[in-house]
Amino acid sequence: MIKFAKLGASLGETRVILRLVGAFASIDEVIRLHTTRRDEREPLWLYYLRFIQAYSMLGYYPCENIYWLATRNIIKLSENTQNILSVWSCRSWLLYIILDLIADIRNWNSNFFFSFHFHFLFLFWI
Repeated sequence: MIKFAKLGASLGETRVILRLVGAFASIDEVIRLHTTRRDEREPLWLYYLRFIQAYSMLGYYPCENIYWLATRNIIKLSENTQNILSVWSCRSWLLYIILDLIADIRNWNSNFFFSFHFHFLFLFWI
């Protein structure tokens, strides 16, 4: 008999361990945004939105990783500090998600005709 709770816990741990290196991609994105020129066709607010998203991930990954290491007693932190890190990692992630939704809504509005027909045809493909 398969013990799904143990399997789920192991998969959850794997997911968190793989995220330990996620900060490197965020650092790379911030560097890329600072070193490349903005496409003039892109709205300025969308350009800044991508900056804020990249910096929110720079807040998310360290908080999430330090929190996880502290909950596994790999590093010693007080419970209050762990709670603060957990809250700030969630806030950073929420900021990223909200900004991503704004960008997606903008893209959806600009590509409405294509997206409507594509999704309409996709429904009949299934």
